[in-house]
Amino acid sequence: MSKSIAERFRRAAVWLPIWVIVIVSITASVNRQLIGLIAQSVKVEFGLSDTQLGGIISVVSIVVALIVPLLAHISDKFDRHKFMLVSIFVWSFGTATYGLATGYIGLCISFLAIVLAETSVVPLFNSIIADRYRDEQRIQANLIYFAAGGLTTGVGSFIGGLLLHWSAHNMSSVTHFWPGASEWRVAMIATGLIGVPLACMTLILGKDQRQSNHKLVSKISYFADYWKKNGKSVVYFYLSNAGYFICASATMGWTTIYLLRHFGMTPAELGMRIGIVIGIADVFGIILGFIAIKKLYRVLGPVAPRYIFQFSICCIALTYIPLMAAKTSWTFLVFLGVQNFFATFGTASFSNMAQDLSMPGVRAKIFSVGSLISSLAFVPGPLLVGMISDHLGQDPRVVLWSIIIVSVPALFMSFLLYSLTNKNFLLTVQTLRALEQDQQAKAG
Repeated sequence: MSKSIAERFRRAAVWLPIWVIVIVSITASVNRQLIGLIAQSVKVEFGLSDTQLGGIISVVSIVVALIVPLLAHISDKFDRHKFMLVSIFVWSFGTATYGLATGYIGLCISFLAIVLAETSVVPLFNSIIADRYRDEQRIQANLIYFAAGGLTTGVGSFIGGLLLHWSAHNMSSVTHFWPGASEWRVAMIATGLIGVPLACMTLILGKDQRQSNHKLVSKISYFADYWKKNGKSVVYFYLSNAGYFICASATMGWTTIYLLRHFGMTPAELGMRIGIVIGIADVFGIILGFIAIKKLYRVLGPVAPRYIFQFSICCIALTYIPLMAAKTSWTFLVFLGVQNFFATFGTASFSNMAQDLSMPGVRAKIFSVGSLISSLAFVPGPLLVGMISDHLGQDPRVVLWSIIIVSVPALFMSFLLYSLTNKNFLLTVQTLRALEQDQQAKAG
């Protein structure tokens, strides 16, 4: 009996890291969605233009792109669990100070701390999964991680709406000891405080114990040699995603602002509605996305997810047509949910595709290339939408037109680059798999 119980605990402990990652991801998503919900309130309180509002994201993305490769190197070299602990504390501090900001520069610095911490843990999480899990376990771990990432958009929006609702109904007691406080500031500080117990949770993981064989790593982890042979394929892969990220940043950054301006909703009401619609869309996107990958993978191999993603890009572009025609907020949200479904459906295997291009010992560095390119891809979208919106006028529908002007050409760029690089990607994955199998055979 005791052996049976011990075995159950041992099996449960294997999945402990992935559940910690899931909890951290959900909390970070609440923060991201909350920042989107309060953007209009921040604009009004600080008297910002649309260009300045979009510029916060763009300027921070450039700085993050320059720093993330260094952080990925640290993640590969030192204990990943301690690195996660520090990142969460930085995120918590940045979130709290965002709620205390007194000017535009303060907003930018606080937002930089938030985004830097969140971006740095993406290669970290992928590396922990790739290091700890193999074969079927890795597929399950990636499924759990992606499902959490997909569902957190809806969950984060709903919880963010609840936080704003709570703040609105407790402002009288808050202003008693904090005169001049606003709802969005209280919600941001409350979210930041969650980071303290969250960081302490990483302590239960103990020391980072990587499954990679040290002899094997020493033979195949020389980054310069890896990059010389495979760097072009890695860059092609992440550049192919860049257009999608431009569209995603433009749409996610400005859709909530459009809804608030055009339909006159409150941030709390909007957050809870988005949470319901996007949450449902993500569930179906995750389930059907993985079913499609599983079925097509048997026929097409590692290139299958890329064809699925190209299909989803076309569908995302088409959803802008009914979004333009939506007359009510609920109609708009339903079609926004459809758009989000195709986005989730298409990106269900990003982690697997990136892991197929990585090797033990340099995983975080490879993922950091993706973080760098995606961070740079997040630069033009929000800024261009803000600039176009300021130029076209004050009509709320101008924001939606600005989103479409930026997003549709960006999606076409991603579709085209994927089409041109599918063959190269497949050849590189096959070569890397053969090399790793050969090195494992020699090491063992």
